[in-house]
Amino acid sequence: MGRKKRRTKRKEGLRWQWIVVAGVLLFFSVLEAVVIFNLYRENRALKAELRKNKASASASLKITQQKPKSRPAKKSAVLPKKKKASQKPKPKKTRIKPVIPKKRKSVEKPRPQLAIVLDDWGYSNRNFHYLDEVKECFDISVFPKHQYTKEAAVYAHSRGKEVMLHLPMEPKNLAPEHWEKNTITTDMDWGQIRAITAASIDSVPYVRGANNHMGSKATESEYVMQAVLSVFKEKGLFWIDSVSTADSQASNIAKALGVRFAKRDVFIDNENDIDYIKMQLNKAADIASSKGYAIAIGHDRPNTLEAIKQALPDIKARGIDIVCVSRLVK
Repeated sequence: MGRKKRRTKRKEGLRWQWIVVAGVLLFFSVLEAVVIFNLYRENRALKAELRKNKASASASLKITQQKPKSRPAKKSAVLPKKKKASQKPKPKKTRIKPVIPKKRKSVEKPRPQLAIVLDDWGYSNRNFHYLDEVKECFDISVFPKHQYTKEAAVYAHSRGKEVMLHLPMEPKNLAPEHWEKNTITTDMDWGQIRAITAASIDSVPYVRGANNHMGSKATESEYVMQAVLSVFKEKGLFWIDSVSTADSQASNIAKALGVRFAKRDVFIDNENDIDYIKMQLNKAADIASSKGYAIAIGHDRPNTLEAIKQALPDIKARGIDIVCVSRLVK
């Protein structure tokens, strides 16, 4: 009995050993099968991806290899002949065009200008006919509140002449009994000077500006000129300095107040002789030629007007324009 038990126990032990070995083998077999299956599946996926990439690559290759559709050639078009490979292209000859410099436009120099102012109008109408006979513009400077003041201004304006006021002002070496009525003097106050100036301006129709009658003393006074020219500033009129004195303050005051201004260059009729007056007019023309402009002052006298009538054609032939004095004020 003891041997039988030992044999059965041994058999059972061997049996369990085989079971364990079989289980281990089975476990590794299953594990190997799983690994093989995963490898198989990955291999299939990889092949599928390769086929897909190959298909897309071949499709793009077909597209690039496809020839573009040629447009039908126009009947009138002539195809250029193909050059042979052996022939070398001839170099093109480049023509160099000569550079012709453009002619510069010559800037015309402005023509010289001469203005003539004739004082002392308003006493009479004897010389009105010269306003018709002399076609060029000149200025008549009219006394305020005289018998023919308005008539002279209206007549001259209708003939294309320019009208100015000839404002009486105090001289140095002349007795008061020889002064004009309402002459502006250096002993007047500010209000008196302005009132006389404004009333004198208002008495002359079509007035554009003024110049001084006499005034060698009054124009040297800054006070007087400030009062006078303050009225001209308000009315927008110009002032021509007759230069009856070298110490005139008109220029400085006009500049300070912003009044348009110019001054006389030549007196033309200090002598009442036609030849002398013509000589003085040519002197003024010489100044205009060198400076660009000039202002000549004379008087309402027959010989002066006759000399102007005779001299102007020759002066104009020299290339000098006869203008109204308002063209020359600054």
